[in-house]
Amino acid sequence: NIRILEIERQGRTSHVDIYASKLQELETTLQDRASQVENLTSELAEKNEKITVLESIMKEMYGTQDSNISFVATLTSELAAVKTEVENLISEKEETQKTLRKKSAKIVALTKRISSSTPKKEKLLPEFALVKESVRSAESGTTSEEIPSLASDNLFGSELTHQQDIASLKAESAGLRKLLKKKDAEISSIKKKRAVQQSAQGSSVSPVASIESTVETSGRLSVMSQFDSKSTVY
Repeated sequence: NIRILEIERQGRTSHVDIYASKLQELETTLQDRASQVENLTSELAEKNEKITVLESIMKEMYGTQDSNISFVATLTSELAAVKTEVENLISEKEETQKTLRKKSAKIVALTKRISSSTPKKEKLLPEFALVKESVRSAESGTTSEEIPSLASDNLFGSELTHQQDIASLKAESAGLRKLLKKKDAEISSIKKKRAVQQSAQGSSVSPVASIESTVETSGRLSVMSQFDSKSTVY
């Protein structure tokens, strides 16, 4: 019996050793798992931090993009308004030039009429003297009939009327030329304003490239349509 009990005790001891060995293995495995969990937790914290940073960057980028889109839209609207204003000024300038050419043609026609109806031996009163007398008459309150007899002696009634028409037309032509200069100055000012807007807009204004090209074309049309003073007959 003692032998049997000894064998049983040894068997139990062997089982205990086996269980102890397995327990030791499990504890080692558990420690490894715990270490892995700690590593994963650390990596997860790093990933979360990176995600937070990336989210912050994305918010800034989207916020800047929205601001840029709004800025581009505003500048696009302003450039469209400037383009319309330039086109209107160019149209007004062309109309003024047409009127000026008509006035110049009328001056030529009246001058030819005077030349054809004036005897060769008679000398016309110089234009500056006639204008001067007209100004003096206007300042003194006299009428055209009160102009000194020198004019009536040297000019026929119709010729005097033509000369007065020519003086009036030339005055109107001078006014039209001043108006043209004013239009050119306005167009130049608007183009400078557009250049400032383009400079402020920078490289992010690709959506308005077509408007830019249109305004440049309008500017070239303005230069091409400028009145050639050498072709005007005085």
